[in-house]
Amino acid sequence: DRAVSGDHGPGGASQAATTDLAVLSQLADGELIRVSVQREAVITGRVRLGPSPPDPSVGRTMANGLDKTLYALAEQGGHSPDRILVLDAVTLSVRSAHDLPLPTRYRGLAFGSRTNRVYLFGDRPPGQSGAGAWLTVVDPDGTVLGSWQVRSGGDRDWRVHTGSVSPDERYAVVSYHGEDTTGADIVRL
Repeated sequence: DRAVSGDHGPGGASQAATTDLAVLSQLADGELIRVSVQREAVITGRVRLGPSPPDPSVGRTMANGLDKTLYALAEQGGHSPDRILVLDAVTLSVRSAHDLPLPTRYRGLAFGSRTNRVYLFGDRPPGQSGAGAWLTVVDPDGTVLGSWQVRSGGDRDWRVHTGSVSPDERYAVVSYHGEDTTGADIVRL
């Protein structure tokens, strides 16, 4: 939502149309709220994104899509796969939910406005099969198009902090901040 003003009709009369400017925020307990900037109040009730509170060290866990769509990463914890939720950005109602490949734990996402795909950035801890950093690409309908190991872990902790995708969706950047690693890689998609 955004405010629109200064639309002048015939004769110069102002026909200002305003809508409530809102901010979406994920709280420390994993709940998502929509807050009115003008009214300084929660305008859409709380929606829990998953049973586990989000890891405070993760990067961006929400991204705006097209047509008032919001993509949100929901950490499930335990042996359950993380999920990507597709929500209505105004009402916060869940349109669909899609499980992501195990055993990767996802820590960030980005929306590709050229293809409408969602790019997810995650990792598998040292000692697990496929340890290291991973990139997963999901189609708008929730189909996982592929999951690729970006950085082989071995016995090192390549804990992903976040990631982003270039506007043309030809490159992604994945940043790491593990116990014994730090840095970022550019990945050709």
